Amino acid sequence: MDKWKTFVRQQPRNYSIFVMFTALTPGVNCPICRPAYEEFQIVANSHRYSNPDHKGVYFALVDYEDAPQVFQQMNLNTAPVVYHFSAKLSGKKKPDQMDFQRHGYDADAIGRFIADMTEVQIRVLRPPNYAAPVVIGLLVCLVLGFLYMKRNNLEFLYNKTSWGIICLIITFVFLSGQMWNHIRGPPFIMTNPQTRESTFIHGSTQFQVRRTSRIS
Repeated sequence: MDKWKTFVRQQPRNYSIFVMFTALTPGVNCPICRPAYEEFQIVANSHRYSNPDHKGVYFALVDYEDAPQVFQQMNLNTAPVVYHFSAKLSGKKKPDQMDFQRHGYDADAIGRFIADMTEVQIRVLRPPNYAAPVVIGLLVCLVLGFLYMKRNNLEFLYNKTSWGIICLIITFVFLSGQMWNHIRGPPFIMTNPQTRESTFIHGSTQFQVRRTSRIS
């Protein structure tokens, strides 16, 4: 609580601070808290490496398990939430909140929110993911091995039914919204800020939540 008062609420300050309020305790039913925290961490690390001399933007994390009184002070009963406490924010003024429902919670969306609030551009630097190349390499090896074993009988490559099934599978994957989820990084579920009710279906035709594609 002392750090909260000193570094976030104390005035005057010559820096802006972005705070994520979350609940990472395993016993708390928050399926998107962990992935949202990881994306927030990526942005914080990217800022540290891409703007090492910039002292005007800082990042902080408040976990409900560690500081429930801060949640009460902010009148928060949901998570995750990202607030921007600007350098000129007065004690009674409400900080700017990032809209996860519209923009998602991926690192690029958080970076754009920071740029809108502070004009500080952050180049998102994601840690290398070796799982995808390894899986692709294994699949290529399996396909090449299969073709080698069938090298004397490759007529199945000209089978229209097989290619039709493959095309249908690809089509269903795209229709399910999985690629859209991968690109946009929407939240798993959506919470109405007025009623605090959770829903799996977004009211707009231009947006969806991850749970929608799981249902479909």
